[in-house]
Amino acid sequence: MRLFPWLLLHPNIPKPLHGLAPRVILGDSWWREQKEKARRKSDNYCQACGISPRQAKYHQWLETHECYSIYANGKVEFKTCVALCHSCHNFIHDGRMQMMVKSGEFSEEKYFDILDHGNKILSDWWGQNIKVKDKFNGVVHPKFINKANSKNSLLKWEYWEDDDCDWDDYHLILYGQRYESKFEDYRHWLEHYEGL
Repeated sequence: MRLFPWLLLHPNIPKPLHGLAPRVILGDSWWREQKEKARRKSDNYCQACGISPRQAKYHQWLETHECYSIYANGKVEFKTCVALCHSCHNFIHDGRMQMMVKSGEFSEEKYFDILDHGNKILSDWWGQNIKVKDKFNGVVHPKFINKANSKNSLLKWEYWEDDDCDWDDYHLILYGQRYESKFEDYRHWLEHYEGL
């Protein structure tokens, strides 16, 4: 089985597109089909670290992650789904994990263990001891994105920042269909997700 450790560097969906996940738009039947396809494609191993569900530390099943090409002009295009272990999946979603630590749903010990797991996989792939993510910063340096894009062809993305374009520029492309943000602006997003 071919591993793609650089999946751990996949950027998170931009805030303007929160709530527009393909699984939400296309429904449970589509999502079940995608999860099964991702597991079959990976021979039921994590596509980032290669662990089997039976060997995984936190959950004895694989989770499914939606992958996108993300462009600096605000275009976010769904590409595929991949099977990941709980640790690898949460490493990608570092910000979500931080919120879970703050709410008490995740222990700090588990959070740091998952960061160590992901950093070890990336260090082994990079060929030297690195820390891509460290406690509560979640920063991914552009050189790692560039290496991921140059070495692999499963998907590609451009490095971007949330302020690279206006809120209204962000849109999701899903099987050729364009979807706009559910939120008028950052304030509306904040009211929805933070209850402010």
